[in-house]
Order: sequence, then structure tokens, then C-alpha cells
Amino acid sequence: MGSKFLIIAEKPTAGLKIAQHLSNYLNCDFEECKFEYKGTTITYYTVNDKIFVVPLEGHVIDTKLRRGTDYPRFEWDIGLKKKRGEKGDNLRREARFKLLKQLSKDAMVIGATDNDEEGEVMLYYTARALGLEPENLPRMRFVELTYEEITRAYERALSGEKLDMGMAMAGHYRHLSDLFVGINISALLSKSAVNHGSNQQIMFHLGRVKIPLLRKLKQERTSIMKEPEIRGDKEAKKESDSEPEYVVKVYIDFYGLHFVDEIKAEPDEIPEIFSSEWKAKVAEIKEEKEDVEPIREVYNTNGILEEVKKHGINPIKAQNEILEYLYQNEYISYPRTPSTKLPRHIDFKKRIEEMSRQINWIDPNDFLEKIPDELLVEETEKHAGIYPIRVPPSTLPPDYLITWELIARKFFTAIAKPAKRKRTILTIKVYRDGLEFGEVETEFWEYSYLGWMKYDKEFHSSEFTPEIKVGEEVKVKLSIVTRELYGGYTGNLSIRKDIGEIKRMDIGELLKWMERVKLGTEATRVEHIAELRKHGYIEGEDKVAITTVGQKIAEICERYVPIDLKDTREMYEHMNILKHHPELIAKITEMVKEKVVKIYENVDVDEMGRELNNLGNCPNCGKQCKLVYFNGRYFIGCSGYPDCKFLLSIS
Repeated sequence: MGSKFLIIAEKPTAGLKIAQHLSNYLNCDFEECKFEYKGTTITYYTVNDKIFVVPLEGHVIDTKLRRGTDYPRFEWDIGLKKKRGEKGDNLRREARFKLLKQLSKDAMVIGATDNDEEGEVMLYYTARALGLEPENLPRMRFVELTYEEITRAYERALSGEKLDMGMAMAGHYRHLSDLFVGINISALLSKSAVNHGSNQQIMFHLGRVKIPLLRKLKQERTSIMKEPEIRGDKEAKKESDSEPEYVVKVYIDFYGLHFVDEIKAEPDEIPEIFSSEWKAKVAEIKEEKEDVEPIREVYNTNGILEEVKKHGINPIKAQNEILEYLYQNEYISYPRTPSTKLPRHIDFKKRIEEMSRQINWIDPNDFLEKIPDELLVEETEKHAGIYPIRVPPSTLPPDYLITWELIARKFFTAIAKPAKRKRTILTIKVYRDGLEFGEVETEFWEYSYLGWMKYDKEFHSSEFTPEIKVGEEVKVKLSIVTRELYGGYTGNLSIRKDIGEIKRMDIGELLKWMERVKLGTEATRVEHIAELRKHGYIEGEDKVAITTVGQKIAEICERYVPIDLKDTREMYEHMNILKHHPELIAKITEMVKEKVVKIYENVDVDEMGRELNNLGNCPNCGKQCKLVYFNGRYFIGCSGYPDCKFLLSIS
């Protein structure tokens, strides 16, 4: 190999896997190297001294607004990502970029991430910061960290596969939208609060996703002193003066009771009904053989998070720890995906044979020879769904093993052969004193082959058809039912009163709602919830509730900041346009600017500030209270500080 290559990976574990697999592919050694910078150490890898693999840790380069004091601001640059309070992380990002800059001088740069907008825009920003032409950046795309997938992606990159500028611009547009909305709306609230007594350090952490999310949680919050629901019927009505009604119900007793019909009767008629000659005979037997198909889909991110919660596993832990571990160690495919389909190019037959050697009850013959087209996703689309790659060791923690098993069972069910069953339908006729009274149908299912049912996580049962012939008699049973009609009057006044209670929303239900309304992405939904908790806007783990400060901010946004789910829908529509027409990025981004400018023009900052700081009077001195921000937490504080030191935490 004459040239040098710099491969930029998305994460440290992915970087190590790429180096290991390429060293095996090229039949040479790889070496772990250290880069020292300002007291921090960055690990990277070399393969045969020709290939350098440098992993990122998320976005090293990102968009940021240019410095200034006037809002709204829209002038932006691409540069090192820096976050307040993250000195160590900021230094590591600076060191990684220094290393990339150094190695890229005399090497062909290749981007290597998962196949989605976030991976594409991450490489787009990095390429621009390195002075490269993003549209010409060679691209490794993969859905697994296996040898086959990594080497295939490497070969395709060398053969001319490039960065997808449509996906990159879609991701770039989302970043700019979040930047313009988040920074400017947060600054607007800060300004209004400071103008009405809050300390200069007060900060708000809002954005295109967090505002609708807070508004949703506000709807679930406890409310007190609800107006009673009063129902009154002024006109009294007499229900009935009639006597009780008697009914004789007729059943056939054949592997359980089956209702045929009923006879209304007076009390003196009942003995005659019971003394009649009742007979039932099998009139017809039909047999059908049928295939029973499964639901042919695998889990997407929300699907598996919803499922693990049913098994006692915290969805946030599942996404941030368990699924990431299983993916990075090649037990499952990429787990942050909206898709429920499988990639077309993977040899799943070989995978099943390998897993069947470790799980001896799995039979490779139970699975389809050819996976149906409707279950396969094209490579040009986003990620495939989540599927197992290999069996993890039994020494893993139980929640890791359960998560893997759920993914595996869903996958096996999706590609297994149909179950085969015989359906027997019996028509039984009932006679009273020789005359036909009625008939009933009953069915039995008997499975000759379980197919997918063997692998599904749900319980399945198979009946066995009884030996019976046409003309065979069946037992008839009669029962008496008394329907009593109580006399009396209506017209009473009823009052229903709801007392306040602490209302919490289940994290799984919240994630499902976010997926349904397309709020956030598979990779960021859990993070948005975690950030709301970090900043004190919500509290709770498996079930969350909005805090006092979260409630206040949600009310302010609802009244003054028209950022809602409609904006999210529009954003996804714009992203789809940009995937096919990346040249429209400037025009579409202008629409976001216009939205923010309109909010600034229409809002009354003084009125918003007064409402934000309308927190009652101090219980100690009687002066007005205000919103205070200190050490990342919100408080209700007295405006008479420092003479009065009343402070109440509300986050």
C-alpha cells in the first residue's frame, strides 16, 4: 500500500473494532498509540503504519453562534464544540482535533460512522474544519461492527463511495434549527427574567424539542381545586313497575359450553321447557389447512425500549448502557434506528447456523430460505432495525441477557416459517321435541408445525381435535336466568369531586408519544429527557413529573413562544426535501430565522418577565419573590436580598 489513510471513526469502541478488523483483513499488526496534549491523552490506532484510525466522541466540531450581545443572532461558524462546565471534555475535543489536523496533512481521509444523518453531518463538519471538500470525502458505512461489515465498508470507500450531501444537509439543517431556536429563545427568557429582578447569571435551557416536551408534561401535572362535575336530572322518571323477567338459556356441552339461543318464559312455562325432549347432533364437519404467518418485523429503538420496560429494565439505562454495550461488542446491530426491517446484504442463514451451535434448540430448518422483500431495507435508506449478531456469554448481567434475548426472539420470529395448523369447524344442530331449535358452530385448531411460534416471546397453545363423526349426539344443557327490573325513581343530584394527586408519566409512554409525533430522533429522545431532569425541569426516574420551574417555563412558552409540534413536522418535511435537494439549505434555513424573528417582534418582554417572576410575596418580609439561578439550580428568592435571605429550591 503506497498511500496513508486516516479513518475518522464515531466512537472509541468503533475505532478499536475498525483497527482490529482491518489488521486481520490486511494480514498485519495494529498498534495502540497515545497522543499527549496539554495534560490529556488521546488513544488512536495504526495499522501497518499506513492506516491511522482516530475515534471521535460524538461531535468534536459543531455549529456555534458568533459572539455578540444582540438577539436574535443567526451568524454562525463551524468550530470546536465547547460546553460550559465541561472543561475536561472540551480539552479532549481540542486534543482530538489537533491530532486529526496533524495526521490529515499527508493522508487520504475516510469517514466511518453509522448510516444516518447524524453520522453524515458529523463527518461534514469535521471535513470542513480540516479544510477538505466534504462532497469528495470517502465514506465507510456500516450497520454492524463485525469483520464482514467493516471490511466491506472499507472496500466500498476505496472504490469511490462518498459522503451523502443530501443526508449531511438534512442533519446540518436540524443542527441549525436547534441552534437558532435554542439559543435565541433561551436568551429571550433570560432577558425578560433579569429585567424583572432575577440575577444576571440566570440561564434557561430550551429548544425545538424541549419546549413541546415540557408542554406535554405540563398537561399531565397535578391540578388542585378542580371544579366539581355536577349532574342533575330535574325531571324524575319512574323506571319500571313490571315483574322480574325469566329467561331459559340453551347451551350445547361439547368441550366447554357453547350458547345456542334463549327462551323468554313465564314462571309456569319453565317446567314445560325443561321437560321437552332436547337433542343435539353434529350436522357438518369441515376441515381446512392453513398457514399462520407471524408479524414480520424486528425491533426499532422505541420498540425494544418499550419491551424491556415490561421486564423491569429502565429504558434510559437500556439505551445509554445496555444497547450500546451489546452493539459495541458485536452482539447486536446498530440500536438507534426507526426501522423495523433487515439489511439486504447480510447472510442471515450463516448467522442462524452459528447461533444454533450455541443454542441447541434453535433449528436452522425452521427459517425461510428467502427473506421476504417487505422485510428488507435498501442500503440507500437509513438504518435497518435491530437484530442479533452472535450469542453473548451467560456471564453478562441479567438485564443485558434479557435485552439480547428479546431482540433475538423478535428476529427469529420475523424470519421463521409459518406455523401450520388444521382448522376443524363443527356445525351442531339442536332439536326440541323433534323440531329444529337452532345451531351453533365451534372450532378446533391443531398445529402440525409450530414454526415461528417456537421462537416468539408470547404464549401459544394448540388444541387437539376430538374424534367425532357426523350424526353423533351432543349433550344439551339448560339454565334459568332471572332479570330483575327494580322499581324506583331517578332525578337525584350527583356531584363528582377530583382531589389533586401527584401525577407522573411513564418514561416508556413518553418515548412512545415522542416517536408518534416525531419529536427528537431515536438517538436523542432519551437524552432530551435526561437534560430536562439535569436542569431541574422534571424529576423522577421510571416515571417523571414536571417541577415547579418546569411548569412555570411551560406556561410562559405556551403563551409567548409558539414553538410546537407543527414546527417539528415541518422540520422533517424540510429534511426530506434536503436529502434530494441539498442545494436548498440556505433557503430552507431562512424559514427558521423568520420564525424566531417573528417571536421576538411579537413578544412583550416586560409582560413576559413580570409573569415569569410572579411568584408571590416572601413569607419572611413580605417583599416580592423572584426567580433565582445559582450553581445550575433554580430557586424562589426574596427581592430584599441581602437583607432577607429567603430561598426555596424549585428544581
